Amino acid sequence: MSDRPRDVDVAGAAARLVEVAAEGEPVEVILVVRGTLRPIDGSAGTRWRMRLDGDHVLTFRAEWVVATRPVGRRSSDTNGDPNGNPTGDSGGDSSGEPNGRSG
Repeated sequence: MSDRPRDVDVAGAAARLVEVAAEGEPVEVILVVRGTLRPIDGSAGTRWRMRLDGDHVLTFRAEWVVATRPVGRRSSDTNGDPNGNPTGDSGGDSSGEPNGRSG
């Protein structure tokens, strides 16, 4: 797992959660979770277990997953630095704009 620092406003996030919870209405919560995955035995791939660190495990349904991406791959496996951050030499468009679009 990566121990690199994250820029998170914990107090601000907690305040938003308290506010939304007080309303009592259904909400969608989008989380970013890092760990190792394995399917739950007997679930046919519909339920998953993620080991977050030595003491924490998260279980979830496959239908809840919006996106995944590998993290912490070796630099020889990616076009990025050892942490998986792009270095700009991916061979793609060099406009600097998302999806290669400019103006």
